[in-house]
Amino acid sequence: MKRFAIVITSAAMTVGGFTLPTTWAAEPNNSASPAQTDNQLNHARPNTNDATNNANAAVNNGAAAADNAANNAANTANNTAESTGDKVRSGAEHMTAGNPSADNPAPDAKDIRKALGNVTEAALTKNNLGNLTGYFVDADRNRIKNSDTYSEDFGKQLDGRIEQINQAWKAKYGHEFKVKSSEDAFSNFAMIRQGEIGRDAQLASEVIRNSQDANLSNHDNAAGNSKGDENLEPGRQVAIVTIRDTEHTGQMHDAGHEGNMTPQARDTAENTAEKAQDAAHVAMGGRGLRVPMIHEMPDSWKINAPDTLTAAKLRQNLLDHLTAIGDKSDQWPADENTAARLVTRQVLMAVLDKPMHGSDAGASMNEGTSPQPAMPGAAK
Repeated sequence: MKRFAIVITSAAMTVGGFTLPTTWAAEPNNSASPAQTDNQLNHARPNTNDATNNANAAVNNGAAAADNAANNAANTANNTAESTGDKVRSGAEHMTAGNPSADNPAPDAKDIRKALGNVTEAALTKNNLGNLTGYFVDADRNRIKNSDTYSEDFGKQLDGRIEQINQAWKAKYGHEFKVKSSEDAFSNFAMIRQGEIGRDAQLASEVIRNSQDANLSNHDNAAGNSKGDENLEPGRQVAIVTIRDTEHTGQMHDAGHEGNMTPQARDTAENTAEKAQDAAHVAMGGRGLRVPMIHEMPDSWKINAPDTLTAAKLRQNLLDHLTAIGDKSDQWPADENTAARLVTRQVLMAVLDKPMHGSDAGASMNEGTSPQPAMPGAAK
């Protein structure tokens, strides 16, 4: 009403011819000054930023917590699966491999002897490096096959030597090289001890010795390998095959040529002598060639070759050892099984990266030709 009255008065003054200054009533001004507004905004911005940062931190923390939970769950699942896998493998290992006992300390002896024959035959077959390494434990096979010097062939020089041995074998024994019966050839040639990793510590340590870089918590120690390829986990069946010295082998077989002995007496003498010799060899760390072997599923025995062995060294080793055999083909014994043992010993020395000694072939060629009965405690 007050404003309305002022308007009327103003109009009346104009009508009367007077012009008077007019004063309007001002509306209340509640807006802040620019300085006050800036201060308020400046105070508000940090608060807003803090709230935004806190919100982002909460989101990040939540995401990190979710990631950690997912990772922990995945690790738990992996550990559970790995543990379950180890148990399954261990169970399968016991199902496929024979379990040693006091009455039967080497239940897989027959399969192990057969594996020795297979390795030897593979080494006497041209262009066959891939097949030969297939008789090595997974980690050794993978390491050699993924090396720079690997190829499937043996090379012309080694193939030529293999051809020469096969032809000489055929001329003497009627066929190219073959281990006709691993039982006949190796039953009195190889002493076999079988055991289990985690239970037979001394035997297992001999087998593991050839895996110089083996890490039982992480087996990725060679090119091409995946976890577990060393096959050295607890529960795994392993074996040590001791190939007797050439002199010992000859004496053991020559003992049977004593003309006045009955078959029963001869067998008793041989067995007694062998047991005494074997016990002495084991006590002294073993004489002769020791071959570490590992059982792999589904059911096969493989050689645990030393980690020093490469494709190039394997070829050269075979050439050296087979040359020693081939150059003395005119001295090979009449008995084919005896000759097969000689070749097998040289092949295993090559596979185990053992150097060629001058006496290895020379003395062994005469195995079985000079009867020398072996008695317990006899000097070698």
